[in-house]
Amino acid sequence: PHIEGESLRERIDREKQLGVDDSVAITQKVAGALDYAHEHGVVHRDIKPGNILLSAQGEPLIADFGIALAVAQAGAGRITETGLSLGTPHYMSPEQATGDRDVDPRSDVYALGCVLYEMLAGQPPFSASSAQAVLVKILTMDAPSITSERRTVPPNVGAALAKSLEKLPADRFTSAAEFATALADPSFTYEARARTSVTASEPMATPTMMPGLWNRLTIATTAVAVLLAGLAAWGWLRPAAPLTVTRASIRMDDFSFRPLGEIMVSPDGSRFVLAGLLGDAPIHWRNADEENFRPIAGTEGAEYAAFSPDGQTLVFGPTAGGTIYRVAISGGAPQPVADLPAPSVGGIDWGDDGNVLFTLNQGRGLFRVPATGGEPEELLEPAVRLRNPKFLPGSRSVIFTDLPTLSTHLLDLETDSVRVLRAGAIDAVYVQTGHLLYTDVAGTLWAVPFDPREGEVRGEAVTVFDGLTKPQAPYARFSVSRNGTLVYGAGLSGVAAGGLRLVVVDLEGNADVLVLGSRNFANVKWSPDGLSVAYDAGPQVDATPHLFTYNVELGTTPRQRTFEGSNISPVFSPDGSRVVFSSTARIETDGRDLFVKDLNDDTPPRLLITLPGSEIPTQWPSDTLIVFEQSPSPGAAADLWMLDLSDPDSAVAVEYLPSEANLRDIMVSPDGALAAYTSDVTGTNEVYIRSFPVAGERTSVSQGGGGEYPFWSPDGNTVYYWSVPVAGSAEATFMAARIRRDPTPVVQRKDSLFTGIYVRSGWSLHPDGDRLVVPQPVLAGQEGVDSETERFVVVVNWFEELRERMGN
Repeated sequence: PHIEGESLRERIDREKQLGVDDSVAITQKVAGALDYAHEHGVVHRDIKPGNILLSAQGEPLIADFGIALAVAQAGAGRITETGLSLGTPHYMSPEQATGDRDVDPRSDVYALGCVLYEMLAGQPPFSASSAQAVLVKILTMDAPSITSERRTVPPNVGAALAKSLEKLPADRFTSAAEFATALADPSFTYEARARTSVTASEPMATPTMMPGLWNRLTIATTAVAVLLAGLAAWGWLRPAAPLTVTRASIRMDDFSFRPLGEIMVSPDGSRFVLAGLLGDAPIHWRNADEENFRPIAGTEGAEYAAFSPDGQTLVFGPTAGGTIYRVAISGGAPQPVADLPAPSVGGIDWGDDGNVLFTLNQGRGLFRVPATGGEPEELLEPAVRLRNPKFLPGSRSVIFTDLPTLSTHLLDLETDSVRVLRAGAIDAVYVQTGHLLYTDVAGTLWAVPFDPREGEVRGEAVTVFDGLTKPQAPYARFSVSRNGTLVYGAGLSGVAAGGLRLVVVDLEGNADVLVLGSRNFANVKWSPDGLSVAYDAGPQVDATPHLFTYNVELGTTPRQRTFEGSNISPVFSPDGSRVVFSSTARIETDGRDLFVKDLNDDTPPRLLITLPGSEIPTQWPSDTLIVFEQSPSPGAAADLWMLDLSDPDSAVAVEYLPSEANLRDIMVSPDGALAAYTSDVTGTNEVYIRSFPVAGERTSVSQGGGGEYPFWSPDGNTVYYWSVPVAGSAEATFMAARIRRDPTPVVQRKDSLFTGIYVRSGWSLHPDGDRLVVPQPVLAGQEGVDSETERFVVVVNWFEELRERMGN
């Protein structure tokens, strides 16, 4: 139609730069028109300001589909076979610049991104004095960030524009509609890695020529430009070869560490620093290509250190008298940064805004101070034991570890608000791949997709690897540079030489280790669907165990389920939606009470019943029945009880077997007719069977074998248990007693299945009956256990492995 108005080219020439809202609105409307054309099989191929007409009301209309028509009529072959690149150089996609025969809608998306860039910046992303030079820039350089050119551009617009201008079509939006949606979505983020160290804003070197040579060299230079463009395109558009991942070890035989001693890698991966050495030893450092560490004078006694963003300076502390200093790694006297109100810190970081972040131990709070020195600013009121604070990119938010709950919290400095970011996450750091890295109490390293701008986790956590050195529970050593060099502690060191690991063992004794690392596992139970386990991990920090669930099939992060009191012995409900457990959450009672936690929401656990002494659940065999052990006082012999849940509002507890003392481990058969349990009525622990719920005559199962911890097979015809013939022996034999049930229970035969060292009290049989899960002590020399002395492992280009592990 006839348009009364002007082209976008004329408006840009007149106004130089358009308003941000107008620019985005025009782009979204043009994107909608392009999307309609693309759906009908038409690629425009020449989107530029001159081909976008604006009505008197400012409504855009795309004009001049002439190239699209010409290509369609030529069958897309004859024109491009001549090597002619169709389009206007400043807005031409890289694939068009190389004469690609088969361009698709993503080429128009690229051109529209160039148009939006020009509306905002006043010039296209790539400019030069000749068409050939423009093409070379398109193929060899990164477009400058629009947010660096114009600070009022919203972050999501800058992110969407960066994605639209990616060199590879596969890295752009798949449609113009997606581009428009991202421009309208304030939460959209995109962070691309720079492919070169040169940006398009840097001037290109041009050769100096004598007058008169230009005409003779025009053809030659054009040919060279085409050749350079072709070579650059080959480099840009071919799949990038993966970087080589290499590993090396730094042995620590010559160093002795304090419990919190750590190694750090500089932001560019070129240097390593050791802090927290034994006694009053100073900080040590070395370049990555050197063998020997050397001390930094004036840093004696420093427990923590952090690199400056450029990697040339360290901030460290505390020293004698409680002062934080900074010092140039190249040498010089340390300069004071801040005097501390307390002599001990729990971590230091140096943000890209020039501020230093630190926590004080003994609940003294979180502080910020300029790296040049000054009075510390309190960011958080005194809180119990904060550790390892880290700035997120832009220094607008801070993440830190809250030690009482062993979780990572986020402090938004703009809104002055704090929230839990990740339960069970210790010493979290953000890395440039778009992930949050953290460890757990076992020394396992985890990664989870993370949006630093919004401060939001964007996916499921994945185990990266296991077995980081833990010089002092629960902390593990690791550090990552911005360009992907990882360094972490490995080998046995102090408490790292112990602990427990979870193993899944089949009935022949073949074991698979779950990727949870070592910790003090106890009371592990399979879920009814066999996909997850519940356990209590403790005692850990402050000797307080808590409940966790872990999806064995997916291998995701264990989820902490309790946070108050001491909580042990979780047992799943028949449908797997709840757990009953024993807790000291009611401090007004004299022992442990039974609580129930709903696993489908975050509501607090509710009290189920209180009896004198302590109750420990062992099984939830039906919707209306829980069986448990009850000790009237600490150290007293336990009894076996039943909890009737027929009336959910009024649970009734009844003792199962009052005629014998010191009973435990009660487990009801699948049909509810029999109960197996452990008793020392003969002076030795043995496994017995009686009828249930009314206790009948006793049938011996283990009989002289030191049996304990029974469990029924799914069909109810076998009782599995552990036999320990020699009291106090670490080794035990896993037994299977075949039961004939009619008219009274009789043991037909007993089979020894396998022998090993396991924590027998914490085991559980899978619902399929073919395997068990059980804690196992971590011993030096054991299969799958790193028994070497402590060392630091350096992994160069580790981001390649991380991206592959995370699926991106």
